[in-house]
Amino acid sequence: MEGSSIQQLVHNFGHLSLELFWFPLGVWTIIAIITLIILRSFKALDPLYKYHLRVAIIFAIPFGFIAKYGLYLFQKNSLSNALLDSNLFVFINPIDVVFSSNASVIKTSPDFFNPNFIIGLSTLFIFITSIVLLIRFLSNIRFFIRLNNNLEKQSLNHVTNLKITTFKDIQVAFVDQNIVPFTYGWNKPVIVLPNTIRDIHEKLHMAIQHELVHIKRADYILQIILSLIKSVFWFHPIIWFQNKEIEIYREISCDQEVLNTSNISIKNYASMLLELIPVNQLYNDFSLNMAAQQSTLKKRISIMKYHHLYKSSIKKSILFFLLITIGIIVPISCTDLNSPSNLTEETIANTDFIINHPDLYLNGIQILALGSVQQELTLGFGFSISTEDYGTFVYSGTKFEGASKIGFLQDNTITYWDNEMEIKLVNKTNFTSGISGNIWVKHFPDLKYSGTQLQFANSRRVRDGSFINDLKEAVITSSHTNTETLLVADQMPKIIGGLASIHSKVVYPEKARQEGIEGRVTVQFIVNEFGEVENPKVIKGIGGGCDENALEAVKLAKFEPGLHNGDPVKVQYSLPIVFRLND
Repeated sequence: MEGSSIQQLVHNFGHLSLELFWFPLGVWTIIAIITLIILRSFKALDPLYKYHLRVAIIFAIPFGFIAKYGLYLFQKNSLSNALLDSNLFVFINPIDVVFSSNASVIKTSPDFFNPNFIIGLSTLFIFITSIVLLIRFLSNIRFFIRLNNNLEKQSLNHVTNLKITTFKDIQVAFVDQNIVPFTYGWNKPVIVLPNTIRDIHEKLHMAIQHELVHIKRADYILQIILSLIKSVFWFHPIIWFQNKEIEIYREISCDQEVLNTSNISIKNYASMLLELIPVNQLYNDFSLNMAAQQSTLKKRISIMKYHHLYKSSIKKSILFFLLITIGIIVPISCTDLNSPSNLTEETIANTDFIINHPDLYLNGIQILALGSVQQELTLGFGFSISTEDYGTFVYSGTKFEGASKIGFLQDNTITYWDNEMEIKLVNKTNFTSGISGNIWVKHFPDLKYSGTQLQFANSRRVRDGSFINDLKEAVITSSHTNTETLLVADQMPKIIGGLASIHSKVVYPEKARQEGIEGRVTVQFIVNEFGEVENPKVIKGIGGGCDENALEAVKLAKFEPGLHNGDPVKVQYSLPIVFRLND
């Protein structure tokens, strides 16, 4: 049972992640590809714009998710949902799903090839890896704390006469290591330089000029956020590819700024970059440096010749950055994946729904036949099936108090799992014309009536609770003694040790192996108030000795007794045992 519970959890998680994670990410991917293709067509675009626009594409991922979930939470309010429909585009999810209100679903043959299970397992692996990468990223903070404590820092004014008004306290530190100059910190930025250029005025001047541009543009903050996004979405190829391009255009735009605002020689500046190729680059995720990779250096130097052509405006570039970010966030947050379980309320309310001689099954056993019932209504209505022995079952396409959207409507069957019970309402004909999906259901085991009743209510009475209140007013109040055997209890019995404890006692009969007999044996029995098995019998067998072996295994099972109104009671139970040949 425990293995089946995990499978059902992964299955449900896969469906949720498809709608809430993979689909928004897919929308972003499509928009990002289109945007990048357009950007590449503007080859003469200012490098600063190329840098900020690519950053905007990456930034749109987390902010797009935040906007989507914010709208989702806002629309859960009934008033706001009525006034605002933010979904500009709606797509249908091709993968059907049945939700379980209780993860402890009895399944002896897990469907590990179900698309939702595979998606759930893959997403779980990605999430765990992302958490590990985030922890590693955050743990690296201690290295910067240690570095910052060990560095001997001095004011920028003591090192050079260069001044910048963006920050009042810019510090410079020199280290003995032969490193690429880099900058870290936001409020009190620190420029770290190798001692080898300390006394070479021209190189010192160029390195500091370069780092000051990073500080003025707040590139450090952008770099930290980009690194966090990369840690979370490490699996996406566009993230890795764009981070490399962002680094290139960030440094190219920085080169242009330095050459446009100083008297530095292009030749000397390019020579300095060449000298940095074999030098160590430290703390890439937490710092900004004059990254000079041999593969991109030729491109940087060739663009330097045209620096006078680029008169970039940081304000205009930030404006483009915001426009692109918002332009991508809007379709992410306003595009929805409507699986069959996410049909709009309006669609559900107006869908024709026909009840035609339905039968009610609990754990595969028919407990009710409504042979004379035939009713046509819309799915927005609610209806209840009330019994004297098993309580009341309420179904609706409209949300009502206490209900869960876990009933799956498909063709002529409504199925849902509740408290380890599989409950099916089977119609003689299809309920609707091609509409399937999740609807609201609730089982009230204590609402018991004399005989069988089928009652209907419009969506308003279902929503405001008056329909349920009417049902409660007519309820039969009765208490169960320990001598009664229930089919439904507030808390159903649970197998001690899980379903595996029973499977371990099942032996495949040699006769069945030789004759190739396989299939499902269903054993029905009573779990008494002490958790013991009483009166087990095979109600569906396959022969070949399998029936007897399944029966013997069930007799040895131990249960936690079922509870009703807080007291242990006798509960009728059915358990399927699957015999399947490996070859």
